[in-house]
Amino acid sequence: MDHTSITDSFGTIYIDPSDATIKSLLGSLFDKATEVCPHKDVAISHYKSGYSLVYHDNKIITLENLNVPYPCIQFIRNISLKSATELFSALNKNQIDSIINQPWIAQAP
Repeated sequence: MDHTSITDSFGTIYIDPSDATIKSLLGSLFDKATEVCPHKDVAISHYKSGYSLVYHDNKIITLENLNVPYPCIQFIRNISLKSATELFSALNKNQIDSIINQPWIAQAP
């Protein structure tokens, strides 16, 4: 299965989102409407590769591969909304190399 899904701050899931949907959902993190959300983040998952990106309202993006036995969470701090949108769109288009080649910092075990 070569699909992606994106989950917004309210838990709504969208399958194979368009670039416009990705941009809108990521931008919503900074709207007043999402202030009531217990987890202000947006996540996208690529089923075939197992990669998942999560963008948080504090401008941290995390990456993990759920298909490996012991996934290591990696992150980048102070990532702009534009850069997060580009990474989400790349994952949505199966451009895995452009994602994993970013300057990720591995979280200490």
